Amino acid sequence: MELLVVLIILGFMAGITGPSMGRFLNTLEYKEQTGKILAAFRFARLKAVSAGKIVELRLSEDAKKVELSGAVKESRDFNLEDDDSLELTPEIVIFYPEGQVTPGSIVFNKGEKQRTFLLDPLTGLTVEE
Repeated sequence: MELLVVLIILGFMAGITGPSMGRFLNTLEYKEQTGKILAAFRFARLKAVSAGKIVELRLSEDAKKVELSGAVKESRDFNLEDDDSLELTPEIVIFYPEGQVTPGSIVFNKGEKQRTFLLDPLTGLTVEE
C-alpha cells in the first residue's frame, strides 16, 4: 500500500515537472545559440583588429550561418532549426582594423522568443536593444 502511494506521488510529480523541464531546455538552447551568434561577431572584430585588415560578415543564403571574408575566410554554422530565423541589417557588415564596424542590427527569432542586438559603430561590439 505504501509503495502504491509513493508511486502515485512520483507519477504526479513527473507530470508536473515534465513540461517545465521542456521549457527550461528550450530556453537553454536559445541562450546557447544566441551566444554562438554573438561570438561570431566578436570573432570577426578580433580578426579585423589583429590582422589589421577589413573583415566582411554576411549571412548565408539560407540565413542559418555566418560567412566571413577579408582578413579571414570562414563560415560558422549555428545549427538553427527550420522555424528559427536570423536577420542582419545591412546585408554585409564590415569590421575595420581600428575596431569600428558599420552600424547595423541582428535579430534572432526562435519560436516566440526574439532578441535584437545593435552593432555599435565606434566600438564594434554588440549591444542588446
